[in-house]
Amino acid sequence: MRTRLALPFFAIACLALPLTLGCSGEDGAQGPEGKEGPEGPAGKDAVGSPSISAVTPSSAFLGRSVDVVISGNGTTWDAATTVDFGADITVKNLVVASPTAIVATLDVGNTVVGAHDIKIGTLEYKGGFKTISAVKLNAQGKLAQGSVAVVDAQQLDFTTPYDTSYTGDGFFTPIVYTGVEIPEITGVTTDIGSVEPYNVSFTAYIDVKAPAGDNDLDIISGPAGNQTHNIFPKGMSITAREATELVAGTPATGSLTTPWESALYRLTPTAGLKLLEVTASSKSSDATPAFMMLPASGAFADAIGFAQTLSFANTAADPYYLVFLDGYGATGYDYELSANLIDVPNNATEAASNDDSATAQALTALPYLVYEASLSSATDEDWFKYTATAADVGKKLLIQTMGADGSTDTVVAAFESDGTSSLGESDDSGYHEALTTDAIPAAGDIYIKVFASDYFSTSHKKYELYVRLK
Repeated sequence: MRTRLALPFFAIACLALPLTLGCSGEDGAQGPEGKEGPEGPAGKDAVGSPSISAVTPSSAFLGRSVDVVISGNGTTWDAATTVDFGADITVKNLVVASPTAIVATLDVGNTVVGAHDIKIGTLEYKGGFKTISAVKLNAQGKLAQGSVAVVDAQQLDFTTPYDTSYTGDGFFTPIVYTGVEIPEITGVTTDIGSVEPYNVSFTAYIDVKAPAGDNDLDIISGPAGNQTHNIFPKGMSITAREATELVAGTPATGSLTTPWESALYRLTPTAGLKLLEVTASSKSSDATPAFMMLPASGAFADAIGFAQTLSFANTAADPYYLVFLDGYGATGYDYELSANLIDVPNNATEAASNDDSATAQALTALPYLVYEASLSSATDEDWFKYTATAADVGKKLLIQTMGADGSTDTVVAAFESDGTSSLGESDDSGYHEALTTDAIPAAGDIYIKVFASDYFSTSHKKYELYVRLK
Protein backbone atom coordinates (compact mmCIF):
# COMPACT_ATOMS: atom_id res chain seq x y z
CA MET A 1 0.00 0.00 0.00
CA ARG A 2 2.77 2.46 0.79
CA THR A 3 4.45 1.76 -2.58
CA ARG A 4 1.32 2.49 -4.65
CA LEU A 5 0.81 5.93 -2.95
CA ALA A 6 4.37 7.11 -3.59
CA LEU A 7 4.27 6.95 -7.37
CA PRO A 8 1.37 9.30 -8.07
CA PHE A 9 2.83 11.91 -5.70
CA PHE A 10 6.14 11.85 -7.49
CA ALA A 11 4.45 12.28 -10.89
CA ILE A 12 2.51 15.33 -9.69
CA ALA A 13 5.70 16.88 -8.37
CA CYS A 14 7.42 16.45 -11.74
CA LEU A 15 4.55 18.21 -13.56
CA ALA A 16 4.59 21.16 -11.18
CA LEU A 17 8.37 21.69 -10.90
CA PRO A 18 9.97 20.40 -14.06
CA LEU A 19 13.07 22.64 -13.83
CA THR A 20 13.65 22.10 -10.21
CA LEU A 21 13.66 18.40 -10.42
CA GLY A 22 15.07 18.12 -13.96
CA CYS A 23 12.01 16.48 -15.40
CA SER A 24 11.16 17.76 -18.95
CA GLY A 25 10.25 16.69 -22.47
CA GLU A 26 10.93 18.16 -25.96
CA ASP A 27 9.18 21.43 -27.16
CA GLY A 28 6.12 20.88 -29.23
CA ALA A 29 5.43 22.42 -32.68
CA GLN A 30 4.55 26.19 -32.85
CA GLY A 31 0.87 26.90 -32.93
CA PRO A 32 -0.93 28.97 -35.58
CA GLU A 33 -0.66 32.89 -35.53
CA GLY A 34 -3.46 34.59 -33.64
CA LYS A 35 -5.90 37.09 -35.13
CA GLU A 36 -4.84 40.83 -35.34
CA GLY A 37 -6.32 42.92 -32.53
CA PRO A 38 -8.44 46.08 -33.07
CA GLU A 39 -6.66 49.49 -33.88
CA GLY A 40 -5.86 51.57 -30.80
CA PRO A 41 -6.73 55.29 -30.30
CA ALA A 42 -4.62 58.00 -32.11
CA GLY A 43 -1.58 59.25 -30.18
CA LYS A 44 -0.67 62.93 -29.50
CA ASP A 45 1.80 64.97 -31.64
CA ALA A 46 5.41 64.83 -30.47
CA VAL A 47 5.62 68.71 -30.52
CA GLY A 48 3.21 71.60 -29.90
CA SER A 49 2.37 74.58 -32.13
CA PRO A 50 5.35 76.21 -33.98
CA SER A 51 7.07 79.02 -32.02
CA ILE A 52 10.30 81.04 -31.64
CA SER A 53 11.90 79.64 -28.51
CA ALA A 54 15.16 81.57 -28.07
CA VAL A 55 17.55 84.19 -29.52
CA THR A 56 21.24 84.06 -28.56
CA PRO A 57 22.61 86.59 -27.75
CA SER A 58 19.42 88.38 -26.79
CA SER A 59 20.85 91.94 -26.90
CA ALA A 60 23.36 94.13 -28.74
CA PHE A 61 24.93 97.57 -28.43
CA LEU A 62 23.90 100.37 -30.77
CA GLY A 63 26.08 100.83 -33.83
CA ARG A 64 27.46 97.29 -33.80
CA SER A 65 27.19 94.17 -35.98
CA VAL A 66 26.33 90.92 -34.21
CA ASP A 67 25.66 87.28 -35.16
CA VAL A 68 22.61 85.73 -33.48
CA VAL A 69 21.20 82.20 -33.41
CA ILE A 70 17.42 81.88 -33.48
CA SER A 71 15.92 78.63 -32.22
CA GLY A 72 12.46 77.40 -33.11
CA ASN A 73 10.09 74.80 -31.76
CA GLY A 74 8.01 72.82 -34.22
CA THR A 75 9.08 75.15 -37.05
CA THR A 76 9.73 74.31 -40.69
CA TRP A 77 12.05 77.15 -41.65
CA ASP A 78 13.62 77.05 -45.10
CA ALA A 79 15.37 79.27 -47.64
CA ALA A 80 12.21 81.29 -48.21
CA THR A 81 11.87 82.25 -44.52
CA THR A 82 12.03 86.00 -43.72
CA VAL A 83 13.23 87.56 -40.47
CA ASP A 84 12.45 91.05 -39.11
CA PHE A 85 13.97 92.55 -35.90
CA GLY A 86 12.08 95.84 -36.05
CA ALA A 87 13.09 99.47 -36.49
CA ASP A 88 16.75 100.40 -37.07
CA ILE A 89 18.02 96.79 -37.21
CA THR A 90 19.05 95.42 -40.60
CA VAL A 91 19.26 91.66 -41.17
CA LYS A 92 22.43 91.65 -43.23
CA ASN A 93 22.89 87.92 -43.70
CA LEU A 94 20.55 84.97 -43.07
CA VAL A 95 21.41 81.26 -42.99
CA VAL A 96 18.71 78.66 -42.30
CA ALA A 97 20.79 75.95 -40.64
CA SER A 98 17.84 73.61 -40.12
CA PRO A 99 14.04 73.73 -39.97
CA THR A 100 14.40 74.90 -36.32
CA ALA A 101 17.59 77.02 -36.42
CA ILE A 102 18.55 80.27 -38.13
CA VAL A 103 21.87 82.15 -37.98
CA ALA A 104 21.52 85.89 -38.75
CA THR A 105 23.98 88.78 -38.94
CA LEU A 106 22.45 92.01 -37.68
CA ASP A 107 23.55 95.61 -38.28
CA VAL A 108 22.21 97.54 -35.28
CA GLY A 109 21.49 101.21 -35.88
CA ASN A 110 21.97 104.18 -33.57
CA THR A 111 18.51 105.49 -32.83
CA VAL A 112 16.37 102.96 -30.95
CA VAL A 113 17.11 101.78 -27.41
CA GLY A 114 14.93 99.10 -25.85
CA ALA A 115 13.00 95.90 -26.66
CA HIS A 116 12.38 94.77 -30.26
CA ASP A 117 9.75 92.28 -31.45
CA ILE A 118 11.10 89.52 -33.71
CA LYS A 119 8.96 88.36 -36.62
CA ILE A 120 9.75 85.23 -38.60
CA GLY A 121 7.11 84.59 -41.21
CA THR A 122 3.82 84.53 -39.29
CA LEU A 123 5.51 83.92 -35.94
CA GLU A 124 6.27 86.73 -33.47
CA TYR A 125 8.50 86.85 -30.40
CA LYS A 126 7.45 89.88 -28.35
CA GLY A 127 10.41 91.80 -26.86
CA GLY A 128 12.76 88.99 -27.81
CA PHE A 129 15.74 91.26 -28.57
CA LYS A 130 17.07 94.39 -26.86
CA THR A 131 19.32 97.21 -28.06
CA ILE A 132 21.51 99.04 -25.54
CA SER A 133 23.64 102.20 -25.70
CA ALA A 134 27.33 101.41 -25.30
CA VAL A 135 27.69 104.60 -23.25
CA LYS A 136 26.58 105.32 -19.71
CA LEU A 137 26.64 108.99 -18.69
CA ASN A 138 27.32 110.50 -15.30
CA ALA A 139 26.96 114.30 -15.29
CA GLN A 140 27.95 116.63 -12.47
CA GLY A 141 26.37 120.06 -12.73
CA LYS A 142 23.25 121.21 -14.50
CA LEU A 143 22.65 120.29 -18.13
CA ALA A 144 20.78 123.53 -18.58
CA GLN A 145 20.97 126.71 -20.61
CA GLY A 146 23.86 128.89 -19.45
CA SER A 147 25.70 126.22 -17.48
CA VAL A 148 28.87 124.18 -17.18
CA ALA A 149 28.79 120.44 -16.49
CA VAL A 150 31.49 117.79 -16.06
CA VAL A 151 30.47 114.55 -17.79
CA ASP A 152 31.89 111.03 -17.66
CA ALA A 153 31.02 108.78 -20.62
CA GLN A 154 31.60 105.22 -19.45
CA GLN A 155 32.23 102.58 -22.13
CA LEU A 156 30.06 99.47 -21.55
CA ASP A 157 31.23 97.52 -24.60
CA PHE A 158 34.46 95.94 -23.42
CA THR A 159 35.26 94.73 -26.93
CA THR A 160 35.72 98.32 -28.17
CA PRO A 161 37.73 100.38 -25.66
CA TYR A 162 38.23 104.07 -26.38
CA ASP A 163 41.25 105.10 -28.42
CA THR A 164 43.58 106.82 -25.92
CA SER A 165 45.95 108.34 -28.53
CA TYR A 166 47.08 111.91 -27.81
CA THR A 167 49.65 114.55 -28.61
CA GLY A 168 51.43 116.98 -26.26
CA ASP A 169 53.04 116.50 -22.88
CA GLY A 170 50.80 118.55 -20.60
CA PHE A 171 53.71 120.80 -19.59
CA PHE A 172 55.04 122.74 -22.56
CA THR A 173 52.31 121.72 -24.99
CA PRO A 174 48.70 120.93 -24.11
CA ILE A 175 47.46 117.35 -24.31
CA VAL A 176 45.09 116.81 -27.23
CA TYR A 177 43.27 113.49 -27.47
CA THR A 178 43.40 112.64 -31.16
CA GLY A 179 41.65 109.28 -30.96
CA VAL A 180 38.32 110.54 -29.64
CA GLU A 181 35.95 113.23 -30.87
CA ILE A 182 32.49 114.45 -29.90
CA PRO A 183 30.41 115.77 -32.82
CA GLU A 184 28.95 119.23 -32.36
CA ILE A 185 25.65 119.67 -30.57
CA THR A 186 23.92 122.98 -31.31
CA GLY A 187 24.75 125.47 -28.55
CA VAL A 188 27.12 123.11 -26.72
CA THR A 189 30.92 123.28 -26.64
CA THR A 190 32.75 120.20 -25.34
CA ASP A 191 36.31 120.06 -24.02
CA ILE A 192 37.77 116.57 -23.55
CA GLY A 193 39.78 116.45 -20.33
CA SER A 194 40.89 112.81 -20.20
CA VAL A 195 40.50 109.54 -22.09
CA GLU A 196 40.90 106.11 -20.54
CA PRO A 197 40.11 102.75 -22.20
CA TYR A 198 36.63 102.68 -20.69
CA ASN A 199 35.91 106.31 -19.78
CA VAL A 200 35.96 109.71 -21.47
CA SER A 201 35.69 112.76 -19.22
CA PHE A 202 34.70 116.08 -20.78
CA THR A 203 33.37 119.49 -19.83
CA ALA A 204 30.17 120.65 -21.51
CA TYR A 205 29.67 124.41 -21.90
CA ILE A 206 26.01 125.02 -22.68
CA ASP A 207 25.17 128.41 -24.21
CA VAL A 208 22.48 130.60 -22.69
CA LYS A 209 20.52 130.41 -25.93
CA ALA A 210 21.14 126.73 -26.67
CA PRO A 211 17.90 125.04 -27.77
CA ALA A 212 16.21 123.25 -24.88
CA GLY A 213 15.36 119.60 -25.43
CA ASP A 214 16.92 116.21 -26.14
CA ASN A 215 20.13 115.76 -28.12
CA ASP A 216 21.92 112.59 -29.16
CA LEU A 217 25.47 112.29 -27.80
CA ASP A 218 28.08 110.48 -29.87
CA ILE A 219 31.57 109.54 -28.71
CA ILE A 220 33.55 108.66 -31.85
CA SER A 221 36.64 106.56 -31.16
CA GLY A 222 39.45 105.27 -33.34
CA PRO A 223 41.59 106.37 -36.29
CA ALA A 224 40.08 107.65 -39.53
CA GLY A 225 38.60 104.81 -41.56
CA ASN A 226 38.23 102.57 -38.53
CA GLN A 227 36.04 104.55 -36.16
CA THR A 228 33.43 103.30 -33.74
CA HIS A 229 30.36 105.37 -32.90
CA ASN A 230 29.18 105.19 -29.30
CA ILE A 231 25.80 106.90 -29.40
CA PHE A 232 23.57 107.70 -26.46
CA PRO A 233 20.19 108.71 -27.95
CA LYS A 234 18.80 111.76 -26.14
CA GLY A 235 21.80 111.61 -23.81
CA MET A 236 22.26 115.39 -23.67
CA SER A 237 18.91 116.72 -22.50
CA ILE A 238 19.18 120.48 -22.05
CA THR A 239 16.79 122.14 -19.61
CA ALA A 240 15.52 125.66 -20.19
CA ARG A 241 16.22 128.20 -17.45
CA GLU A 242 15.88 131.95 -16.96
CA ALA A 243 18.70 134.20 -15.82
CA THR A 244 18.39 136.04 -12.50
CA GLU A 245 18.80 139.79 -12.87
CA LEU A 246 21.97 141.20 -11.28
CA VAL A 247 21.70 144.92 -10.52
CA ALA A 248 24.86 147.02 -10.34
CA GLY A 249 25.47 148.08 -6.76
CA THR A 250 23.24 145.36 -5.26
CA PRO A 251 25.06 142.06 -4.59
CA ALA A 252 23.30 138.78 -5.34
CA THR A 253 23.69 135.89 -2.90
CA GLY A 254 23.22 132.16 -3.27
CA SER A 255 24.59 128.76 -2.29
CA LEU A 256 26.03 125.71 -4.02
CA THR A 257 24.73 122.33 -2.88
CA THR A 258 26.02 119.88 -5.50
CA PRO A 259 29.41 119.57 -7.29
CA TRP A 260 29.76 121.74 -10.40
CA GLU A 261 26.40 123.34 -9.78
CA SER A 262 26.06 126.70 -11.51
CA ALA A 263 23.78 129.74 -11.35
CA LEU A 264 22.90 132.04 -14.24
CA TYR A 265 22.68 135.85 -13.95
CA ARG A 266 22.08 138.71 -16.39
CA LEU A 267 23.58 142.18 -15.93
CA THR A 268 22.46 145.13 -18.05
CA PRO A 269 24.64 148.22 -17.47
CA THR A 270 23.65 151.78 -18.31
CA ALA A 271 24.99 153.41 -21.46
CA GLY A 272 28.03 155.70 -21.26
CA LEU A 273 31.69 155.08 -20.54
CA LYS A 274 32.20 153.50 -17.12
CA LEU A 275 34.52 150.95 -15.63
CA LEU A 276 32.54 147.75 -15.05
CA GLU A 277 33.85 145.60 -12.21
CA VAL A 278 32.34 142.19 -11.36
CA THR A 279 33.46 140.16 -8.33
CA ALA A 280 32.60 136.72 -6.93
CA SER A 281 33.35 136.03 -3.27
CA SER A 282 32.66 133.71 -0.36
CA LYS A 283 33.52 133.56 3.33
CA SER A 284 34.26 129.83 3.08
CA SER A 285 37.94 128.90 3.11
CA ASP A 286 37.14 125.87 0.92
CA ALA A 287 35.54 127.95 -1.81
CA THR A 288 36.96 129.08 -5.13
CA PRO A 289 34.06 131.25 -6.28
CA ALA A 290 34.28 132.34 -9.91
CA PHE A 291 32.15 133.16 -12.91
CA MET A 292 32.23 132.92 -16.66
CA MET A 293 31.29 136.22 -18.27
CA LEU A 294 29.53 136.06 -21.63
CA PRO A 295 28.48 138.91 -23.94
CA ALA A 296 24.93 139.45 -25.20
CA SER A 297 25.24 136.41 -27.50
CA GLY A 298 25.29 134.17 -24.43
CA ALA A 299 27.79 131.91 -26.23
CA PHE A 300 30.80 130.40 -24.46
CA ALA A 301 32.77 130.69 -27.69
CA ASP A 302 32.55 134.49 -27.21
CA ALA A 303 33.42 134.39 -23.49
CA ILE A 304 35.02 137.51 -22.05
CA GLY A 305 36.75 135.61 -19.29
CA PHE A 306 36.61 133.21 -16.35
CA ALA A 307 37.77 134.72 -13.06
CA GLN A 308 36.92 135.83 -9.54
CA THR A 309 37.15 139.47 -10.65
CA LEU A 310 36.84 141.07 -14.08
CA SER A 311 37.09 144.75 -14.93
CA PHE A 312 36.82 146.56 -18.25
CA ALA A 313 35.50 149.70 -19.88
CA ASN A 314 31.86 149.53 -20.87
CA THR A 315 29.96 152.00 -23.05
CA ALA A 316 26.79 150.26 -24.25
CA ALA A 317 23.66 149.06 -22.48
CA ASP A 318 23.95 145.55 -23.93
CA PRO A 319 23.42 142.73 -21.43
CA TYR A 320 26.08 140.40 -20.06
CA TYR A 321 25.49 136.87 -18.80
CA LEU A 322 27.34 135.56 -15.77
CA VAL A 323 27.58 131.82 -15.08
CA PHE A 324 28.60 131.46 -11.44
CA LEU A 325 30.31 128.23 -10.28
CA ASP A 326 33.17 127.03 -8.13
CA GLY A 327 36.48 126.79 -9.96
CA TYR A 328 37.16 123.32 -8.52
CA GLY A 329 33.63 122.03 -8.18
CA ALA A 330 33.50 122.55 -4.41
CA THR A 331 30.10 122.75 -2.77
CA GLY A 332 28.27 123.44 0.47
CA TYR A 333 28.91 127.17 0.84
CA ASP A 334 27.24 130.56 0.38
CA TYR A 335 28.53 133.06 -2.15
CA GLU A 336 28.10 136.66 -3.24
CA LEU A 337 28.21 138.06 -6.76
CA SER A 338 28.45 141.81 -7.19
CA ALA A 339 28.76 144.28 -10.04
CA ASN A 340 29.74 147.93 -9.92
CA LEU A 341 29.84 150.69 -12.52
CA ILE A 342 32.63 153.14 -11.69
CA ASP A 343 32.93 156.65 -13.12
CA VAL A 344 36.39 157.31 -14.56
CA PRO A 345 36.40 160.97 -15.66
CA ASN A 346 40.07 160.79 -16.63
CA ASN A 347 40.15 158.63 -19.74
CA ALA A 348 41.27 158.53 -23.35
CA THR A 349 41.80 156.17 -26.21
CA GLU A 350 45.32 155.01 -26.97
CA ALA A 351 47.54 157.55 -28.73
CA ALA A 352 48.52 156.89 -32.34
CA SER A 353 52.22 156.62 -31.50
CA ASN A 354 53.58 155.71 -28.06
CA ASP A 355 56.23 153.12 -28.83
CA ASP A 356 58.95 154.29 -26.40
CA SER A 357 59.49 156.43 -23.32
CA ALA A 358 60.15 159.50 -25.44
CA THR A 359 56.66 159.29 -26.99
CA ALA A 360 54.86 157.97 -23.91
CA GLN A 361 51.17 158.92 -23.66
CA ALA A 362 50.49 161.17 -20.67
CA LEU A 363 48.04 160.09 -17.95
CA THR A 364 47.02 163.50 -16.63
CA ALA A 365 45.43 162.51 -13.33
CA LEU A 366 44.67 159.25 -11.49
CA PRO A 367 42.70 157.10 -11.64
CA TYR A 368 43.06 156.98 -15.40
CA LEU A 369 41.55 154.64 -18.00
CA VAL A 370 43.02 154.05 -21.47
CA TYR A 371 40.60 152.17 -23.69
CA GLU A 372 40.62 150.90 -27.28
CA ALA A 373 44.31 150.08 -26.90
CA SER A 374 46.04 147.24 -28.75
CA LEU A 375 49.37 145.60 -29.40
CA SER A 376 49.84 145.34 -33.14
CA SER A 377 52.45 142.57 -32.96
CA ALA A 378 54.49 140.44 -30.59
CA THR A 379 57.23 143.11 -30.64
CA ASP A 380 55.00 146.17 -30.20
CA GLU A 381 55.40 148.21 -26.98
CA ASP A 382 52.97 150.81 -25.64
CA TRP A 383 54.38 153.44 -23.24
CA PHE A 384 52.49 155.69 -20.82
CA LYS A 385 53.64 158.36 -18.37
CA TYR A 386 52.30 159.65 -15.06
CA THR A 387 53.90 162.65 -13.38
CA ALA A 388 53.96 161.98 -9.64
CA THR A 389 53.58 164.87 -7.20
CA ALA A 390 55.23 165.29 -3.83
CA ALA A 391 52.02 164.00 -2.22
CA ASP A 392 52.41 160.75 -4.17
CA VAL A 393 55.87 159.93 -2.81
CA GLY A 394 55.82 156.71 -0.79
CA LYS A 395 52.58 155.54 -2.41
CA LYS A 396 52.34 152.76 -4.99
CA LEU A 397 50.68 152.47 -8.37
CA LEU A 398 48.19 149.70 -9.14
CA ILE A 399 48.45 149.03 -12.88
CA GLN A 400 45.99 146.70 -14.60
CA THR A 401 45.42 145.55 -18.12
CA MET A 402 41.87 144.40 -18.76
CA GLY A 403 39.25 144.32 -21.46
CA ALA A 404 36.39 142.52 -23.10
CA ASP A 405 38.88 140.29 -24.92
CA GLY A 406 40.00 138.13 -22.04
CA SER A 407 42.61 136.29 -24.13
CA THR A 408 44.93 139.23 -24.88
CA ASP A 409 48.21 138.18 -23.25
CA THR A 410 50.06 141.20 -21.89
CA VAL A 411 52.89 142.02 -19.49
CA VAL A 412 53.24 145.37 -17.65
CA ALA A 413 56.31 147.03 -16.17
CA ALA A 414 56.99 150.36 -14.41
CA PHE A 415 60.13 152.51 -14.32
CA GLU A 416 61.46 155.53 -12.51
CA SER A 417 61.96 158.88 -14.24
CA ASP A 418 65.10 157.68 -16.08
CA GLY A 419 62.95 155.16 -17.94
CA THR A 420 65.20 152.22 -17.01
CA SER A 421 65.27 151.81 -13.20
CA SER A 422 62.57 149.23 -12.43
CA LEU A 423 59.64 149.76 -10.10
CA GLY A 424 58.37 146.25 -10.80
CA GLU A 425 57.15 143.90 -13.54
CA SER A 426 54.10 141.60 -13.59
CA ASP A 427 54.71 137.86 -13.34
CA ASP A 428 52.86 136.95 -16.56
CA SER A 429 50.72 134.42 -14.67
CA GLY A 430 47.64 134.95 -16.79
CA TYR A 431 46.39 136.85 -19.80
CA HIS A 432 45.62 140.33 -18.44
CA GLU A 433 47.98 141.49 -15.73
CA ALA A 434 47.91 143.40 -12.44
CA LEU A 435 51.02 145.01 -11.01
CA THR A 436 51.47 146.82 -7.72
CA THR A 437 54.68 148.84 -8.07
CA ASP A 438 57.35 149.58 -5.53
CA ALA A 439 56.85 152.81 -3.60
CA ILE A 440 57.24 155.98 -5.66
CA PRO A 441 60.70 157.27 -4.69
CA ALA A 442 60.39 160.92 -5.73
CA ALA A 443 58.20 163.43 -7.53
CA GLY A 444 58.60 163.23 -11.27
CA ASP A 445 57.70 161.03 -14.21
CA ILE A 446 56.81 157.38 -13.76
CA TYR A 447 56.83 155.29 -16.95
CA ILE A 448 54.57 152.34 -17.68
CA LYS A 449 55.27 149.83 -20.45
CA VAL A 450 52.73 147.36 -21.82
CA PHE A 451 54.18 144.64 -24.05
CA ALA A 452 53.36 141.18 -25.39
CA SER A 453 53.82 137.98 -23.42
CA ASP A 454 55.81 135.13 -24.93
CA TYR A 455 52.41 133.44 -25.49
CA PHE A 456 50.89 136.44 -27.26
CA SER A 457 48.68 135.84 -30.31
CA THR A 458 47.83 138.53 -32.83
CA SER A 459 44.27 137.15 -32.94
CA HIS A 460 43.85 138.60 -29.42
CA LYS A 461 45.48 142.02 -29.21
CA LYS A 462 42.97 144.49 -27.72
CA TYR A 463 43.30 145.65 -24.11
CA GLU A 464 42.55 148.48 -21.70
CA LEU A 465 44.85 150.05 -19.11
CA TYR A 466 43.64 151.21 -15.70
CA VAL A 467 46.05 153.02 -13.38
CA ARG A 468 45.39 154.29 -9.87
CA LEU A 469 47.23 155.11 -6.67
CA LYS A 470 47.27 152.53 -3.92
